[in-house]
Amino acid sequence: MAEVDRHLGVVHGLVNIAAYTARGNVWDTDLELWDTMQAVNVRGPFLCSRAVLPSMVARGSGHIITIASVAGLIAFPGRCAYTASKGAALMLTRSIAVDYAAAGIRAMTVDARPLR
Repeated sequence: MAEVDRHLGVVHGLVNIAAYTARGNVWDTDLELWDTMQAVNVRGPFLCSRAVLPSMVARGSGHIITIASVAGLIAFPGRCAYTASKGAALMLTRSIAVDYAAAGIRAMTVDARPLR
């Protein structure tokens, strides 16, 4: 983030948009797939949010938007790792919202449903 600040200026907003999905229920989802899904869909937004929060808190403003999925609220058949990770990303964003609201930081999710 220091490099971003130096080259582009202050970060006012962050959009956590990376996502990874694959099919599998609890029985047939191997641990490597589970860990990859959690790393991309939960750990990535956690690390990026953690990186921008200090400067946002210092300024007293900032926005963190995480692209979520309805799968964070409703379990999709055969997508246990994905639904678990999107539920975790949703709760991570809600935690940021309640923890940093007093510091002027807004955190929210946007449901990414395919357009028909």
